Amino acid sequence: MLKWILVTAFGYQGYRNARFGRIEVHEAINAYAREVLATLMARAEAAGYRVVHGIVDSLWLDPTDPEHPPDARGFADAVGREFGLPLAYEGRYAWVVFLPSVGTGFGVPNRYYGRFRTGEYKLRGIGSRRHDTPKLLRSYETELLELFGRSEDAPGVRALVPAALERTDRFAERLLAGSWPLEELLLSHRLAQAPSEYSVFTDTVAALRQLRDVGMERAPGESVRYVVVDRRARSYRDRVRVAETLDDRTTYDAEAYLDLLARAAETMMAPLGVDRERVRARWPRKGGSDAPRYRSGERPGQRQLAWA
Repeated sequence: MLKWILVTAFGYQGYRNARFGRIEVHEAINAYAREVLATLMARAEAAGYRVVHGIVDSLWLDPTDPEHPPDARGFADAVGREFGLPLAYEGRYAWVVFLPSVGTGFGVPNRYYGRFRTGEYKLRGIGSRRHDTPKLLRSYETELLELFGRSEDAPGVRALVPAALERTDRFAERLLAGSWPLEELLLSHRLAQAPSEYSVFTDTVAALRQLRDVGMERAPGESVRYVVVDRRARSYRDRVRVAETLDDRTTYDAEAYLDLLARAAETMMAPLGVDRERVRARWPRKGGSDAPRYRSGERPGQRQLAWA
């Protein structure tokens, strides 16, 4: 609770409409945090670490001599006493993947996933951490984490990229076959404003209009769930199907979900040299002349699906 209060108070200092906020206080807090972090980085390098990443309350360090790493807990205790700020040792990673920013392409410290040497995972900023991620993509990310979890170091993770792309292809094949359960394709969107205030025709707007037709409304803060039926449709009746009106006759737009799958693959593997265009090019277009690709000597249906 104290952390929530402090984080809220800190952000409010820089809010332009804050009644008791002062931008100078916001700037001073940031300046103090930068000074502490910069000094801590210098201490870490002197103690035998290479700084991998850092944020206002965390620092990721890599021992320069992996065979004889420094005492991490001892280092944390010593600098904590020096600064008068308790510094906790979270654990040692077997490997960690920092995901790139959408805008700059550089790694950002609040979007990453990694596995500790204890076998536990830490996930931040990937789809599995978001409330609006469909079960399709949660299952996909879970499979990739299970696959990468077999590796004990970063080179081992890189070596598993071909196998990860193979698993991605299996998901794509089932999507193209039209056999994915609709309840696992439901997209969720939480409203930030009243339905009448949306001016651009999007999937969410189409879903809200469908709900209005059946006498159901959504208020700001509430969510709407839907399956994409035809993302090119101009009519809100044909573009999506809200969860409340799904039936056995409902189909889904495979191309739309293939694009989401390719985006998820890029999110998980961009630091490993994978982008969504490369992934999307591996799959035939729905209704196109390209036939699904199989390995040499492999027959359709022969490949064992990861979820079977």
